[in-house]
Amino acid sequence: METDPDGKVKYFNSWVTNLPIHNHMCCMKIMRGGRARWLIENETFNTLKNLGYSLEHNFGHGEDNLSSNLACLMFLAFLIDQIVELSCPLFNEALTANKRKKTLWEKQRNFFEIFVVSSWALFMKGLILQGAPEPKAKGKRVKPGEQPKRKMISIRSLFPDTA
Repeated sequence: METDPDGKVKYFNSWVTNLPIHNHMCCMKIMRGGRARWLIENETFNTLKNLGYSLEHNFGHGEDNLSSNLACLMFLAFLIDQIVELSCPLFNEALTANKRKKTLWEKQRNFFEIFVVSSWALFMKGLILQGAPEPKAKGKRVKPGEQPKRKMISIRSLFPDTA
């Protein structure tokens, strides 16, 4: 139970544990551990549901264990994404350039539909370039109808050494 300085109850909860509780500090450590675990679970499932993985309660789709297998594959993809995020500076640069993971995932899918990718470095550099903001023109403001047309360029011409 947590109380404010006036003695009013701010928060009350019950915990069930088989760990021995000797004193107040031991109780506080167990409470913080339980809250941290709850927070990690909630953030993970929120990410899987709302940030591009599309995890939902799909019970009964397909034959026997199809929905379980798809959920396991989604968790595996999430694990691999976490490893890449922790270990690949090019991925982090692409994420920074695109600002949101959901945007980055959409651009990755589009990139694979358009290009044949020969290397991870080429793929990440293309996503970095695609997510980079347009340089702002200095001088007078340009009206939307008067904007210059963009010139199409080849990705291979941008990175000849990685092809």
